[in-house]
Amino acid sequence: MNQRGGRDADFADRLADAVRSTPLAVATFRAVPLGAAPSGLLRIALTVTAGGTQIVAFELDPRASAVLFAGPSEPVSRQALPELHMGFLTAEGDWIGGLGGRGSAEPGATGAIAIDVPAAAGASTVAISVAGMLYDGLPDEPLLRAFAVRTAEASLSD
Repeated sequence: MNQRGGRDADFADRLADAVRSTPLAVATFRAVPLGAAPSGLLRIALTVTAGGTQIVAFELDPRASAVLFAGPSEPVSRQALPELHMGFLTAEGDWIGGLGGRGSAEPGATGAIAIDVPAAAGASTVAISVAGMLYDGLPDEPLLRAFAVRTAEASLSD
């Protein structure tokens, strides 16, 4: 039986700290405004950075993801992602994938997808609601887990 505030709680806290400090595989997503695209739309990079000690395997679900614009004190607009044609690529041009199939990134790797959307009037920040599937398990017996996260807001004025 657990004791609130007792040794069991202390052990649980130490175990949770240890797990958080040594993750196996982590995918961190960011929204990075890049300015105007040649089309005149706002270009935003959706980046993914792999962390932990193992390869991160994931697949983005663009239909369940969205670009979120906000003003100084309230949401302004939610826009569906436009049709995306390529998966994540590193700055060196290495393929990470993750769009229309399983993508994988080594710990420390960062990849990006360019997203062009109309800028929302009155918006001062942008974030991206990212949804998809995480792969786990053996390559011939993958375990899929749905995920949905939201990037931190990024300033549109930088």
